[in-house]
Amino acid sequence: MLDSNLNAVLHPVKAQRTKTLNRSSRKRTILIVALASLISMACASVSVDPLTAAARGPSAVFFVANHGSDSRGLERIIAEEIRVRGFQVTSGASAKHPVSANFIVTYVDRWAWDMRTYLLEIKIEVRDAKTDLIVGSSRLYQDSLAAMGKSYDEIVREATKLIFDTSP
Repeated sequence: MLDSNLNAVLHPVKAQRTKTLNRSSRKRTILIVALASLISMACASVSVDPLTAAARGPSAVFFVANHGSDSRGLERIIAEEIRVRGFQVTSGASAKHPVSANFIVTYVDRWAWDMRTYLLEIKIEVRDAKTDLIVGSSRLYQDSLAAMGKSYDEIVREATKLIFDTSP
């Protein structure tokens, strides 16, 4: 008799403890899933200063300078994107820019490795050849997940389009 009374008294306590454990377990699971989602989200950022109106004129001539350590020919990809937009453009080694160029385009490319080599960041600047003032720029940054499925030339083309296709 004493045993059955004791079980009746203890049983609601066990039930309450089990409910509390289930509730805290559920909260913990939700928290873990939320954190995992945040961590695994692709990280990408874009910034742009569109090409000024003065640099969009019919007499604008661009030179895209290869900084010397780029063996992938990113300067040719940038030059082609500028040419497609109707501008006169040449490209080559930075020391060989023609005197006819009103604007010098430079870039900095950062690469990373995560089971494959990918373009982590590209910064493109367009400068007035006489004053050296920046008249347009863009920066694209993406982590490995955000860059997945994209070739480096797609990323370079996108960074170039941002400068030339965005209104000032």
